[in-house]
Amino acid sequence: MALTSEQIVSAVDTLNQRGQTPTLRAIRDLLGTGSLGTISRILRSLKETTPADNPRVTVPPGVLRVLEEAFAAQERQVRGGLEEERQVERRQSEALEEENLRLASRIVSLEEQVLQMTEERQKGEGRIDEIRRHGETLERALEREREERLRAEKQASVLEGERNGLLGQMADLRERLEKTILPAQTTKKDGPSPDDPGSPPSRKRIRRLT
Repeated sequence: MALTSEQIVSAVDTLNQRGQTPTLRAIRDLLGTGSLGTISRILRSLKETTPADNPRVTVPPGVLRVLEEAFAAQERQVRGGLEEERQVERRQSEALEEENLRLASRIVSLEEQVLQMTEERQKGEGRIDEIRRHGETLERALEREREERLRAEKQASVLEGERNGLLGQMADLRERLEKTILPAQTTKKDGPSPDDPGSPPSRKRIRRLT
């Protein structure tokens, strides 16, 4: 069933008599039918078609006052809703501002951490380069020591060969001296004493000399 202006005016009057504010929702709850849009459209139409300065229009008793009160209540309701929405938006804006500040602080902290990590990485790379250079220096020193050891081993081998050669020459010389001197000593039994400076050297002296 379609609502009529008389039903809405009667509902507004009833709400006023009960001491209730005649809001759109209160009118609909009282009537038990209709939508808020329909009720608002009928109230607006009644207000526009019932001007206060037109004496030719017959207005039911209290209709104009009821309409004014209904629209005032509706205006308060709308304003209250708008104020509540503004407060919600303000709280949301403050929350977003706080979140932005927190994120900005977090970004600054992360940038500081990145800068610190970059400095530490650069220090680590410098330390690695230093260790690498030190290792290369040690490798060169070890290579020089290895070359010097090889040269020393070669020199020792040469010296060993020279020593063996000298020992062989000394052994040949001793043998030749013994072959030359000892037969002469056996033929001269009454010859000069071994300690005589003019006598030939004995085998014992030859061994000491060699």
